[in-house]
Order: sequence, then C-alpha cells, then structure tokens
Amino acid sequence: MAVRRDKRGTLNHNCKLDLRKVRSILGSARSNAALARELGVSPAAVSNVRTGRTWSWIDEDWDDDESEERAARPTLVLSPSADWSMCLG
Repeated sequence: MAVRRDKRGTLNHNCKLDLRKVRSILGSARSNAALARELGVSPAAVSNVRTGRTWSWIDEDWDDDESEERAARPTLVLSPSADWSMCLG
C-alpha cells in the first residue's frame, strides 16, 4: 500500500483557478468562451470544470474553510499486486 498526498486545487503549482472561480463556473449558464475571457483562462479549462474532468471534488456547497485541509489529506492507494492475505485474518 502506498499513501500519496493529492495536490488538488490551489495546492497544485500549475493551478489557474481557485475556489471562487470554480464556483462561478459551476453556477453560471454563460458560455465557456465568455467565462474564460472573464476569468483569464482557456475555454477548455472552463469546460473541464463543468464536465468534472478537473475540480470534480468541488460542488457549489463546498466549505472554503476546510478546502485546503481536505485537499492536503493523504489518500490511500492500493496496489493491484498488494498481498491481501494479511487482510483475510
């Protein structure tokens, strides 16, 4: 088993969006191109948020106070070659 820390959202050094921008994308009916111009990102970035390709762990009810803490929590990654015999008791 390996533990990895996800660098999701603003913890990722390549981040172009923040929670405020993601919420505005998710809550808007405007076109991808119009939102992209307003937010200073590409239309593909807006589309990726809307389709869940990126920022899929965010919804409109996400709590900003816990966002960085949740994103920094370790995530358990199970290897397909893990020895499961120890789990069988």
